[in-house]
Amino acid sequence: MSKVFKYQKYLQEYPDCPPKSYAETNFQVFRWVNENAINKSFLPLNLLKYPPMGFDKTDDMCKSYGLSVFNTFENALAKYKKLYLMKGGLSHEDFIEGKGDSIALLDLKITHGVIGDLNKQGHLTLHEYIGTDLIETIVNITKIIDKHGKFIV
Repeated sequence: MSKVFKYQKYLQEYPDCPPKSYAETNFQVFRWVNENAINKSFLPLNLLKYPPMGFDKTDDMCKSYGLSVFNTFENALAKYKKLYLMKGGLSHEDFIEGKGDSIALLDLKITHGVIGDLNKQGHLTLHEYIGTDLIETIVNITKIIDKHGKFIV
């Protein structure tokens, strides 16, 4: 597998992107996914909507070409619920379409990319290598919210 980043043509616009502190690791992580649109669940923010709202610093722009993951299911669920409560005028349908309705457990290997920037909420950023298909790393998917916006976990 290649050690070239999947979105290298964008990453090269930012100095130290991804940061040298990011590392390859064998690590299980959790990511919000939309069970009915799983492929879209693995696209970076900058490829879905450019630029993401509130992102203007180089560091933020670099991160938004990576994927948000969490170190525990509980941390992923807590952050999802917090954002859901603050959804900024979005309907629950639009929020769920954009963020997902489930949490997937991914089994990352060192060949998939680099990961870093663990924060207090358990959030990390993953920058994938070319050839990585994160759908293949899914161990399981847990539905967390129904189509009516009711949490089921």
